[in-house]
Amino acid sequence: MKTKTATLLKITAALIVLFAVFRAGMAFQGYLYEDTCLDLGGGRNPGNFPICVIDDQTRQERYGQP
Repeated sequence: MKTKTATLLKITAALIVLFAVFRAGMAFQGYLYEDTCLDLGGGRNPGNFPICVIDDQTRQERYGQP
């Protein structure tokens, strides 16, 4: 009976660690996406939609191309 409890506890701990690592990875990926978007001269849409918006004016200012 004791080994069943220990096994269940290990599985539960592993799932909690896996969930925490997944959440940390997703937060880091969101940070990198936002940083890349800002480096390209874009920004988020009003309303905090999770997409990067780069308009033609930014491209023309940066590279001088029509």
